[in-house]
Amino acid sequence: MNMPQKNRLEGLSEKIFLDRYAKKDADTNNTRVGDVVLVLTKDDPKFPTKEVGEVTARNGRNLSVALRSGATIQTSIEHVTLTVEKTPEEMWDRLASAIASVETTEKQAEWTDKFRYILDDWKLVPGGRIAAGAGASEELTLFNCYVIPSPKDSRGGIMQTLSEMTEIMARGGGVGINLSSLRPRRAIVRGVNGSSSGAVSWGGLFSYTTGLIEQGGSRRGALMLMMYDWHPDILDFITVKQTAGQVTNANLSVCVSNGFMKAVKEDLDWELVFPDTSDPDYDEQWDGDLEKWKKAGKAVIPYQTVKARDIWHTIMESAWKSAEPGVVFMEHYNQMSNSWYFNPIICTNPCGEQGLPAWGVCNLSALNLSKFYDAEKRDVAWEELSKVTRYAVRFLDNVIDKTPYHFEENKNNQQKERRVGLGSMGLAELMIKLGIRYGSPYSLEFLDRLFGFIAREAYLASADIAAEKGAFPAFQAEPYLSSGFMKQMCGVYPEVEEAIQAKGMRNVTVITQAPTGSTGTMVGTSTGIEPYFAFKYYRQSRLGYDEQFVPIAQKWKDAHPNDQLPDYFVTAMDLSAEDHIRAQAAIQRWVDSSISKTANCPNDFTIEQTKELYELAFDLGCKGVTIYRDGSRDVQVLSTEKESKQEESNHSESGQADSYSNLQQKQSEQDDSHANNQEEQQSVQNHFNTDGQEKPQSTQGGVLHCESSSVSEDQQKTKNNGDGNEQQLHRQDTGSSGASSSSVSSDREQKDGVRAQESNDGQESTHGNASPSAEVTATMGEESESASSNNVYKRRPQVLRGATYKINTPFGMAYITINDLNDIPAEIFLNVGKAGSDVFAMAEALGRVCSLFLRYGDHGNKVELLIKHLKGIGGSGSVGFGANRVESIADAVAKALETHMQEQAYDQERQRNGEGRNGQQNHQNDTGQSHSNNNQQLIENGRQSNSNNQTASGNHQQVNSSRQESVEQAPIAAANEDSSSAQKDTSPPMMSGMSRDLCPSCGSASLINMEGCKTCANCGYSRCS
Repeated sequence: MNMPQKNRLEGLSEKIFLDRYAKKDADTNNTRVGDVVLVLTKDDPKFPTKEVGEVTARNGRNLSVALRSGATIQTSIEHVTLTVEKTPEEMWDRLASAIASVETTEKQAEWTDKFRYILDDWKLVPGGRIAAGAGASEELTLFNCYVIPSPKDSRGGIMQTLSEMTEIMARGGGVGINLSSLRPRRAIVRGVNGSSSGAVSWGGLFSYTTGLIEQGGSRRGALMLMMYDWHPDILDFITVKQTAGQVTNANLSVCVSNGFMKAVKEDLDWELVFPDTSDPDYDEQWDGDLEKWKKAGKAVIPYQTVKARDIWHTIMESAWKSAEPGVVFMEHYNQMSNSWYFNPIICTNPCGEQGLPAWGVCNLSALNLSKFYDAEKRDVAWEELSKVTRYAVRFLDNVIDKTPYHFEENKNNQQKERRVGLGSMGLAELMIKLGIRYGSPYSLEFLDRLFGFIAREAYLASADIAAEKGAFPAFQAEPYLSSGFMKQMCGVYPEVEEAIQAKGMRNVTVITQAPTGSTGTMVGTSTGIEPYFAFKYYRQSRLGYDEQFVPIAQKWKDAHPNDQLPDYFVTAMDLSAEDHIRAQAAIQRWVDSSISKTANCPNDFTIEQTKELYELAFDLGCKGVTIYRDGSRDVQVLSTEKESKQEESNHSESGQADSYSNLQQKQSEQDDSHANNQEEQQSVQNHFNTDGQEKPQSTQGGVLHCESSSVSEDQQKTKNNGDGNEQQLHRQDTGSSGASSSSVSSDREQKDGVRAQESNDGQESTHGNASPSAEVTATMGEESESASSNNVYKRRPQVLRGATYKINTPFGMAYITINDLNDIPAEIFLNVGKAGSDVFAMAEALGRVCSLFLRYGDHGNKVELLIKHLKGIGGSGSVGFGANRVESIADAVAKALETHMQEQAYDQERQRNGEGRNGQQNHQNDTGQSHSNNNQQLIENGRQSNSNNQTASGNHQQVNSSRQESVEQAPIAAANEDSSSAQKDTSPPMMSGMSRDLCPSCGSASLINMEGCKTCANCGYSRCS
């Protein structure tokens, strides 16, 4: 079949289509020369890599395949995926026929043609499960996500929920669970004469199991855990992820009530309560619905009374730090819900766009709004949009009858309420075509008109279907029309009320706004209701990475080659967070379910601004909020200055106050909260001999020896060994770096003698590692052997002098701290990207290895050896030009070491000349540039004299005098200064202005946070697909 040019798929779009949505031939023996196939190029059971190519030769089970990139590879038949469908037209034919097959015999041909019409040219883009499964297999579910009932508060009930969750995930479905039905921590469990471990601990079990399903090679499990604001464990739930390694495989959201928001605004007390578990009807009647329990006359037990604002501040602080938990205004959600009178919403799906009752499902497709532009009228093609919307509602209604059901409960619930979710993509592209700037006041008026029109047409279509096929079984006109959403809808469109009164409604809800990361990328338009993340990308070719624009931007550039894009070409980071929320609220007015959207915030967005944003969302009628503060999961970087020898001696004497018994107590407390991190616990045990002495071979070189207000519970305590030298335990959570990864209260920070200084330039990094060749490694071994005649481990004293260097790398901003022992570098800490990311872990490992190398034996020329062997290591891209070019994280370490040694040489020269360091600012010329030659545009020195009362940036922070009276925090970098602005970024699609993560599939620094989800701009991987 010759595919029309408008539907031709190329590059990433073709790969996504063939890999995820085209019908497959299960028997690869049918492969023939000339077939287009997917070739497995990386055999990773979790994230395999595939490329598109054409078979050029076959010899038995061996194939020659010419890849689209131009290379030809040899592979076996087992490593190719053979698709039956090669073009979108073939898929559309299959889908139209399959979805129309549930119509009566006389109507099947009519609706096959109509469905084929709306699918053509991607006017309607079906949800991924529908596209892959309809007409391809009678066993594949066409639903994406599920909400299952809250667990019964018993061991058997919890295990039953676990079993249900596992079965759904094993078939590729995402799951939402509300944990509020589980009794709080330390509550009495009379059956076993013990106490409960709490709802949050069981959430950890569900999260852990989700991770196992992912590790087992199945489609990645997706899990949402929620808890109501009245639950006694709510503070534990809010802060659980601040301990690294806890509940890592789930999204978290707090269910917030109107009463709680009133208490926040009026600064009232808030009571944390739970039902009386001794009630004889507790096991049978308690299902997590507190209001229903109270209405039944049942008793509740108050556990604690706190200020509502304290809980709210904790939520805001955690969201500000790590983008979790999200907030769902659940009472408002149920007031607006059309199913309020028979099926209350208890939880959302993992992406948050579908609030669902127990056993509810997501049934999704999206209108591609970019296709509804009337170029002649320079307006929306309203008539065409009406036609496609009406047909699309019937398309989704038919899916309910076409899909197989693996749980009878799902079937009963879905056929009782017939819930569908028609969403959209391409909004940003349509607005650009219309010349409307996303986020402007006029754009809010346009959004209100556009989505109001879609909702009106969809509801009228559902009423028409009800007249033909019957209303959903639970439909009752009076309570249905009294929902908050229907009152709002009918107030603007009274014809909708008239139609429902006369005909009924086929579907309890009709509209949603789900993530469309993979499908939007395949189609080549903006995803969901989000603005474009960026207009310029870098795509991989045989010659490296080529600069490309998204199609609509490229078309404009072609017509205006010498001009900048106009201001209505706006990206997600060009908008203020308030712009995002106001756009979401304008659309939410016409969405009977909810919206998966991210409000992107700059790194310097404050906690107070976060509170204002969430409260604005509540006041504007949003049902939920998810923000992503740029670099919000970056770990804060700390550096300390060395005390004078006399001060260090005094500190050594006073340091005995932090006794080893206190250390053991702190370690024990941490071990209790890290029961699942057995490997990490073992590594700490191995770090010490039985008498508490540190084992040299276990030195944690990459661990920052101080606490941060960021993410982990790194502990630093000391034990005097009798000779004035103090030992240290560097306690670290799995998956975090020494720079720390959990929240630490301000009093604890002061106790440990440091405070966190936040970097406004925190860049989320994302890409791979580079390692020396075997030859280089061997050379290092020989040289280090000859350079070190005394293999004595140099223990770290309590205080070291150090400097932190901020360097832009291909993977985001890196903060490299180098601390000296006897004026020679002895340890290196690296912070790159987000705690828990792969690149973060690799950077930490590099820091540890470098530190171990530097602290064993005589130093000799070890620093020079490190520079020699790290400098110039290249990865997938680079930033900067000439001598300032940084090719990898390892290369950045080498450049930081070079500058550090140059700084030391300068300091020594000054000291020989009698200048000293007291009162000196960083030695800079009149332009403010460091003297360090070729690295002057690359590195910002973070030095601070121990006697100086101000940092070079003028941002001094006093340290608690009880432990480190004269130890001061060196500056990280000027808050608003970013040397990267003049450097060219040649990495794989690295979009400026926002942090990226490492894509688990293709490994590039291209994973971006949008639509409440993560999507790779390079390979199309989506966490929600």
